[in-house]
Amino acid sequence: MNEWAADHARPLLVARVPTGVSDAVTAAQQAIAELTVERPLAGRRALDDLARWADQMRLRLGSQAATGVGQGGQEPAGQPPRRRPGRSR
Repeated sequence: MNEWAADHARPLLVARVPTGVSDAVTAAQQAIAELTVERPLAGRRALDDLARWADQMRLRLGSQAATGVGQGGQEPAGQPPRRRPGRSR
Protein backbone atom coordinates (compact mmCIF):
# COMPACT_ATOMS: atom_id res chain seq x y z
CA MET A 1 0.00 0.00 0.00
CA ASN A 2 1.44 3.37 -0.94
CA GLU A 3 1.77 6.27 1.49
CA TRP A 4 -1.26 8.17 0.18
CA ALA A 5 -3.52 5.14 0.51
CA ALA A 6 -2.25 4.44 4.01
CA ASP A 7 -2.88 8.04 5.05
CA HIS A 8 -6.19 8.67 3.31
CA ALA A 9 -8.01 5.61 1.99
CA ARG A 10 -7.36 3.07 4.73
CA PRO A 11 -9.01 5.11 7.56
CA LEU A 12 -12.14 5.48 5.41
CA LEU A 13 -12.27 1.78 4.54
CA VAL A 14 -11.69 0.65 8.12
CA ALA A 15 -14.72 2.63 9.32
CA ARG A 16 -17.02 1.77 6.39
CA VAL A 17 -19.64 -0.91 6.99
CA PRO A 18 -19.72 -3.33 4.05
CA THR A 19 -22.98 -3.36 2.08
CA GLY A 20 -23.58 -7.03 2.86
CA VAL A 21 -23.40 -6.34 6.59
CA SER A 22 -25.75 -3.34 6.31
CA ASP A 23 -28.18 -5.47 4.31
CA ALA A 24 -28.01 -8.26 6.91
CA VAL A 25 -28.69 -5.81 9.74
CA THR A 26 -31.67 -4.37 7.88
CA ALA A 27 -33.03 -7.86 7.18
CA ALA A 28 -32.64 -8.82 10.86
CA GLN A 29 -34.43 -5.64 11.95
CA GLN A 30 -37.33 -6.36 9.60
CA ALA A 31 -37.54 -10.02 10.65
CA ILE A 32 -37.55 -9.16 14.35
CA ALA A 33 -40.15 -6.43 13.81
CA GLU A 34 -42.43 -8.93 12.05
CA LEU A 35 -41.81 -11.54 14.74
CA THR A 36 -42.79 -9.11 17.52
CA VAL A 37 -46.14 -8.58 15.80
CA GLU A 38 -46.80 -12.29 15.22
CA ARG A 39 -45.23 -13.70 18.40
CA PRO A 40 -44.39 -10.96 20.92
CA LEU A 41 -42.62 -13.22 23.44
CA ALA A 42 -40.40 -14.75 20.76
CA GLY A 43 -39.69 -11.27 19.41
CA ARG A 44 -38.69 -10.12 22.87
CA ARG A 45 -36.33 -13.10 23.22
CA ALA A 46 -34.74 -12.31 19.86
CA LEU A 47 -34.29 -8.68 20.91
CA ASP A 48 -32.79 -9.70 24.25
CA ASP A 49 -30.35 -12.07 22.54
CA LEU A 50 -29.31 -9.40 20.08
CA ALA A 51 -28.91 -6.79 22.83
CA ARG A 52 -26.77 -9.16 24.91
CA TRP A 53 -24.55 -9.88 21.90
CA ALA A 54 -24.26 -6.16 21.08
CA ASP A 55 -23.24 -5.38 24.67
CA GLN A 56 -20.55 -8.08 24.52
CA MET A 57 -19.23 -6.71 21.24
CA ARG A 58 -19.13 -3.14 22.60
CA LEU A 59 -17.08 -4.35 25.57
CA ARG A 60 -14.72 -6.21 23.25
CA LEU A 61 -14.34 -3.20 20.98
CA GLY A 62 -13.70 -0.95 23.97
CA SER A 63 -10.92 -3.19 25.27
CA GLN A 64 -9.40 -3.47 21.79
CA ALA A 65 -9.44 0.31 21.35
CA ALA A 66 -7.66 0.70 24.68
CA THR A 67 -4.95 -1.83 23.76
CA GLY A 68 -4.72 -1.08 20.05
CA VAL A 69 -5.69 -4.65 19.15
CA GLY A 70 -7.95 -4.95 16.12
CA GLN A 71 -6.50 -1.93 14.35
CA GLY A 72 -5.50 -1.93 10.71
CA GLY A 73 -8.80 -3.13 9.29
CA GLN A 74 -9.03 -6.35 11.25
CA GLU A 75 -12.42 -6.74 12.81
CA PRO A 76 -13.03 -8.83 15.94
CA ALA A 77 -14.57 -12.23 15.43
CA GLY A 78 -17.86 -11.90 17.30
CA GLN A 79 -20.16 -14.82 17.72
CA PRO A 80 -23.95 -14.58 17.70
CA PRO A 81 -25.76 -15.45 20.93
CA ARG A 82 -25.76 -19.14 21.73
CA ARG A 83 -29.10 -20.88 21.70
CA ARG A 84 -30.36 -22.37 24.92
CA PRO A 85 -30.51 -26.18 24.71
CA GLY A 86 -34.01 -27.58 24.37
CA ARG A 87 -35.65 -24.29 23.52
CA SER A 88 -37.13 -23.42 20.18
CA ARG A 89 -37.37 -19.99 18.76
